[in-house]
Amino acid sequence: MDNQIKEVIRDEEAKKILDEMSEKYELSELEEMVKNNEFVFKYEEKEYRVRLLDNSDKEELDNYRRKKFGQLIQDKDILMKKDLIKIYKERDIDIEAIEKSVEELNKDLFHYQMKLGEALSKKLGDQVLKEYNSKISDIVAQIRIKQIQINTLLDYSLESQLLNYLAEVITYLSFEVLVDGEWKRVFENFEEFRKSKEEVLVGKAAKLSMCLQYL
Repeated sequence: MDNQIKEVIRDEEAKKILDEMSEKYELSELEEMVKNNEFVFKYEEKEYRVRLLDNSDKEELDNYRRKKFGQLIQDKDILMKKDLIKIYKERDIDIEAIEKSVEELNKDLFHYQMKLGEALSKKLGDQVLKEYNSKISDIVAQIRIKQIQINTLLDYSLESQLLNYLAEVITYLSFEVLVDGEWKRVFENFEEFRKSKEEVLVGKAAKLSMCLQYL
């Protein structure tokens, strides 16, 4: 995946979307759906796709990023993440401590994943495998709860608002429909995309687009 896109799509948000997609598809099936760096799907008899951004799209994305950042940074009511964290800490909500606990949980997760792999290779039996799987599931649940807590607390930070906005732009730029054998953008411009009432179609494209960037 392009490094520029990695910067736009934070791991936690991408994983959240990937988890939602994985409820319907196995990861291997998702990867199989990706052909030539695109997802192709049908909706109401029309053929659509989302694709990775090309260089021209990335330049357009940069323009949107710069403009939006300029707007957000001038809004005195919008705080940056570091400032929000400081305010929360003054109110006895320590986000940095929560983030640290997530780091520790991830270390535990890796430990038990290695143990599970070892148990599988040594054929230690179903009971051992069950115990490790249970421990892994418990740790994953704890991580998700803490990540949701962090994301909720920081949802109105400048960084979060910028990332959410850019996720929309990426979907708009990558979303195309097949017309007379040629792929064309579904929407003429970004404002048309944002005003669209095709919530199901746009929602599907958004999830597939984010999943594609992550895979």
